[in-house]
Amino acid sequence: MMLNLKSGFFTTKYALPYIKEAGRGSIIFTASVSGFTASPFSPVYSAGKGAVVNLVRSLAVRLGSDKIRVNAVCPGLTETPMLKQFLARTEDDDFEANKKAFLNSIPLHRPAQPIDIANAALYLASDESDFVSGVNLPVDGGYTAQ
Repeated sequence: MMLNLKSGFFTTKYALPYIKEAGRGSIIFTASVSGFTASPFSPVYSAGKGAVVNLVRSLAVRLGSDKIRVNAVCPGLTETPMLKQFLARTEDDDFEANKKAFLNSIPLHRPAQPIDIANAALYLASDESDFVSGVNLPVDGGYTAQ
């Protein structure tokens, strides 16, 4: 909870005076599709990310009159060094079998690449998303659409 929720909360708290002084801004959190769906592997992680999802909504409502947009990027399964840790929690877990099974549950049948997540954040930071606020954007290949 300290890392997943409090870090974003306090970063926002201390950045707000500067963002307000600028006259407008965009705050982007990193949540997770685990904030929308239950995880049998990491219930505390899901709880923390679910809290971030709702913090984004609440801050978007609260800060909108200050012309501050608040959104989150919510990655799904992503090809990073943590992927193996996520899919193979014990020595008995078969990483490749677990990865194949998980990929079959994703409509696009592939994990996200880090650039996919970066591109979503870039959109939310840009003027192209000037009327987007309170959105928790899944970047998950359609996983949460099911």
